[in-house]
Amino acid sequence: MVEDKSRNTYESALAAKPFLASKQVQDTSILITSAMHMPRALGCFAKAGIPVKAHVADYILVRNQFNWETVLVPDLSLLGQWQYLLKEMVGLQVYRWTGKAS
Repeated sequence: MVEDKSRNTYESALAAKPFLASKQVQDTSILITSAMHMPRALGCFAKAGIPVKAHVADYILVRNQFNWETVLVPDLSLLGQWQYLLKEMVGLQVYRWTGKAS
């Protein structure tokens, strides 16, 4: 079953609570999402009172060996990936401030 009415992680956690109760699920559920999004998702499901075990669906890896050239001259192609990190960092903090995540 796929829950498709939620607009964000917080709403998804709220929708999961009655769904799991209707199926009489009392054990820990598996939460599958991206590695970058997992901290916010775990916070939302914890706040909703749903015990979950994290299962990461993907990782973003950057393979770079340390040398002075890479320290002094950063790889500009990596700047495009900062948007995802910043979105999750800001999103998690906003969810905590607004009480949507623990």
